[in-house]
Amino acid sequence: MRTAPTDHSGGLDLKFLDWMLPIVDHHARHQIVCGGRRIHKTDLLLKWTILKTLQSPFRGEGWYIAPYRTQAKLVAWRRILDILLHQKVRIIEGRTNETDLLIPLIDGKAIRLVGADKFDNLRGGGPVCAGIDETPLCDPRCWEEVVRPALSDKAAPVMCASTPRGQEYFYRMWRNGAEGKEGWKNWTITSEEAGTIPPSELVDLRKSLPWDVYRQEFLAQFLEYIGAVVPQFVHRPWPEGNILPEEKWAAFLSGAVVFGSMDWGVRNATVHHWWAADTHGRLVGFDEMVVSGKTVEEVAKEIKGRPHLPRVTVLDKSAWRRESNLGTIAGTFMQAGLPVVESDSRIADSVSLLRSMCRPKGEEMPKFMILEGRCPVLLEQLRLLQYNEKAKEDEGKFDRAHDAFDSARYAVMFGGRAEEAEKRMSMAELLAFRPVARIDSEDNDRGGFSPMIGMPD
Repeated sequence: MRTAPTDHSGGLDLKFLDWMLPIVDHHARHQIVCGGRRIHKTDLLLKWTILKTLQSPFRGEGWYIAPYRTQAKLVAWRRILDILLHQKVRIIEGRTNETDLLIPLIDGKAIRLVGADKFDNLRGGGPVCAGIDETPLCDPRCWEEVVRPALSDKAAPVMCASTPRGQEYFYRMWRNGAEGKEGWKNWTITSEEAGTIPPSELVDLRKSLPWDVYRQEFLAQFLEYIGAVVPQFVHRPWPEGNILPEEKWAAFLSGAVVFGSMDWGVRNATVHHWWAADTHGRLVGFDEMVVSGKTVEEVAKEIKGRPHLPRVTVLDKSAWRRESNLGTIAGTFMQAGLPVVESDSRIADSVSLLRSMCRPKGEEMPKFMILEGRCPVLLEQLRLLQYNEKAKEDEGKFDRAHDAFDSARYAVMFGGRAEEAEKRMSMAELLAFRPVARIDSEDNDRGGFSPMIGMPD
C-alpha cells in the first residue's frame, strides 16, 4: 500500500510581491483575484499552483488553465519551468513533456498547463488544484461543466485571477467572496496599489485612455452596463492591438473576399465600410465612406467607383422598409447593380460578438481588425462611444452618434455567423443577390454558393 504524499512545499523558494502575500496565506478554498493590468497575476497563479500541488494530501495534477492552449504554452510554459528549475531542492522528477505541457514532480504529483478552449479533453481528470488565468476570457463551460465538478471529490482549491470584463461569470464568482459565501474570498488589487507600473506611466494612461477603459483595465473595476462599448478593441498595431499594419495587408487581402456593410442615414450620415474576410473568420475593415444628402443611386455609384467592389453589402433593416423614389432603398440598390442582404441588427448580440472577436487567441490575429490608417470615423466611435445595455430604447443605449459602429455591427453579425446566414436564407434568396457585373469566368465555372459572400465559391 502506497504511503500518503508528503508536503514538500517547505523547501520552496517562491518570491511573492507584497500584495500577493495575504492571498497566498489565506486558506479559503475559492480565491478570486480581480486585478489591474501588469500586476503579475500570472506569476501569482503559477507559484500558487506549484505550492498547492505540493501541499495537497492527494497525488495527482495541479492545473494551470489559460483561455487557450496556445496561450498557456506561450505565456506560462517557460516561466513555470524557470521557477521549478531554480529551486534549491529538487522538485521536478522525470522528463518534462512540452507536447502535453506536463511537468512531473516528486511524490507522484505533476503540473499540467491546459486551455479552456479544449475543455472537453479535461473531462475525467481529477486535479488537486486549479489556477484559472484571465477567467472572463475562458469558456464558462470549462469551469461549470468540467473543472468545478473535477475538484469536488477532493474539495480541492481553486484560484481565479483576471482583469474584469463586465459583469459576467467571473464577476459572479467575485461576488461570492464579497457577500461572504462560505469557502469564498475575493480581492481587488489595482495597478496603482501593486506598484508594478511607474507612477508617471499611470498618470499618462489616465490622461490618454477613456475613463471607463482606465477604470476597468487599471483600477480593476467591474463596470456595470454603462461603459466603453468595446473595451477589448486596442488601438495599437498587431500583435499588441487590433490595428493591422500596412505591410501585412497585401498578404491578408490575397486570401480574402470583400463584402460591405452600410448604415443608411436619415437624420445622420450614411456610412459604408469595406471588409476583407479570410477563411479563418477574420474581418479587416479597410475602407470607409461617409456621405450625407445623397440619393441611393449616387451612393451606389460612389461605392461601385471604389477600387474594391463588395460581393454583397449588408444593409440595415430599415432600408428594407423605407421607400425611395423607385421603391424600397434596398430594392433601389439592387437595381443599381449593388447586391444587398438584410442585416441582423440585434444590438446586445452584435456588441457581445464584436467584443469576443477583438480578443486574440494566443499568437493568432484577432478576428476583428482595422487596417492601419483607415476607417477614421469607426475608430473614433470605437474609442469614445459609451454603451448602456440597460436602456429600454435602442437609441438610448449609446451616448452619441453611432452610425459607423452600427455598420461594423452588421458586418460582424454577417461575417461572424455565416452558418446561421445559410440557415436563414434559401438558395433562391441567395441567388437573387448575385451581382450582374464583375463576375469572371472562373467564378461562373465553379458553381456552388457561399452565403458568406453571396457569390459562387
